[in-house]
Amino acid sequence: MVCDHCVISWKWHTGNNWGCEDSGECGVGLGPQEEFWGCADIAITPDGKPTGSPPTTTPRDPSQPDVTQFCIEHGAGIFPHPTDCSSYIKCNTDSGIIEQCPAGTLFNPTALFCDWESNVTCNV
Repeated sequence: MVCDHCVISWKWHTGNNWGCEDSGECGVGLGPQEEFWGCADIAITPDGKPTGSPPTTTPRDPSQPDVTQFCIEHGAGIFPHPTDCSSYIKCNTDSGIIEQCPAGTLFNPTALFCDWESNVTCNV
């Protein structure tokens, strides 16, 4: 197979979040879980050697917080996203990542996990 511009995409579900099944059983890995999507633009050459194209970068979305600065200011932990109740920020000491709650859930800032929308008051 040879191509100049191929797109590979994939998705996976985690089992890391606390949730509840319809039966009422609750625990880690139960109920709705995070879903992640990934993709990559690649070229496949006949000889298998790199094409030499420079890597591309995506500029930071100005509507999103600067996660590194946020985590430096707040320290390690899990924090509500400042402008999106369906997201939260996971920080280590000086860096972090924005995580998205599964569909039908919002981040519960009291319990520090994604919870059913009916259990969360969003003040954003």
